Amino acid sequence: MERARIRCPRPRRRLRRPPIVDARMAELAALRAELADRVGTGCPLRAAGV
Repeated sequence: MERARIRCPRPRRRLRRPPIVDARMAELAALRAELADRVGTGCPLRAAGV
């Protein structure tokens, strides 16, 4: 028995993120990069090479 395909009545819209979410994601990316610089220094409060 063949299944009938269910079609969406209208095309799906891409959901837009609120600007606050984009700002927080950018902040997290910056924090991740900073943390990556501190890994292996032995002190999480000091950046590498300092």
